[in-house]
Amino acid sequence: MHDTPSWQPLGQQSWIENPQDLRIADNKVADYLLNSNHSIGAAKAKFFEGVGHKREDIESFKETMREHAACNPVASVEKHAFGMKLVVDCFVGMPNGRSYCIRTVWNDHGDGLPPILITAHPIDSA
Repeated sequence: MHDTPSWQPLGQQSWIENPQDLRIADNKVADYLLNSNHSIGAAKAKFFEGVGHKREDIESFKETMREHAACNPVASVEKHAFGMKLVVDCFVGMPNGRSYCIRTVWNDHGDGLPPILITAHPIDSA
């Protein structure tokens, strides 16, 4: 693992450093998060498609996920066998013009590369 984490503490909060560089695999978006036929991703796809994201425009989705990391502090950090899991919670604007509270989960493998998106989903507001 590298010595400098990709998240930096700022007072009581931590933020993911250089969110514009966060890695998001195209297949993670197209085949999972925006795939209404995926056994696990279908509910996520229903939400994200319902707020205006389209499987045909994964770049817009990726921009939203990076914006989410830029606008919200890290809610939790968990060390595990594959590095550090960084959880970011709360509001981000969606293509329909409204903001929604979502959770993004990123993994920092400790290899010097920016963290990579693991999953994203809405957080129930009830």
